[in-house]
Amino acid sequence: MTTRTVKQFVNLDFEPRAVRLNSADEFADAVELIDIVRDSLTEEQKVYLLPKTIDFMTKMHRAGNVVLGLRNDKNELIGLTIVRKLNHWTDIPNFEGLPFIEFIYNQTPCMLQSVCTHPDYRSMGLADRLITAAEEWCLKKERSRIVARIVVGNKGSLSAFERNDFEIMSQGIDKEDGYQFVYVGKKVEAPLVDLFSQNEQESEAPLATILNA
Repeated sequence: MTTRTVKQFVNLDFEPRAVRLNSADEFADAVELIDIVRDSLTEEQKVYLLPKTIDFMTKMHRAGNVVLGLRNDKNELIGLTIVRKLNHWTDIPNFEGLPFIEFIYNQTPCMLQSVCTHPDYRSMGLADRLITAAEEWCLKKERSRIVARIVVGNKGSLSAFERNDFEIMSQGIDKEDGYQFVYVGKKVEAPLVDLFSQNEQESEAPLATILNA
């Protein structure tokens, strides 16, 4: 999939198709999409979305986590997010201080990573669809809270999470790169429409080593 600079050449008259990425080929599509999105950012903005590898995606999947995606009418991947199940507050990257608000009020939450959309398909509500799909997946895994880490300055992500009723819960500074970030979160209660087919199988295994977003 090539990056276009003029959005008028993109067909926006379609319904994005929600998918779960399960194979090496699909993870390759995810890595390519992340690279395309990063190429559209300035050097200062690249900390908003760190690069990923097929091996990383495979390990996340095998550990019982999920990579959720959206495809266009040509079956091209145009949006994705990674959703992890957290088992302890120390699983949360770069957190310092109190045990993450009693580990989200004594509940084990899910964490969203790498919410991104192809540059040609921004302002279409795809981030909202991905967040909703992530909430549905968390409910199925009996996780009633969901959190995400956002670099301060990433106004697009902050706006998307604010629209979806996330609140700022904590903040800090990345110990390796020195950038400021905030953690946002919300309680997931209401039943949501499952955007994914019911016959897809998911692997379950112990949580793999947690990597930064």
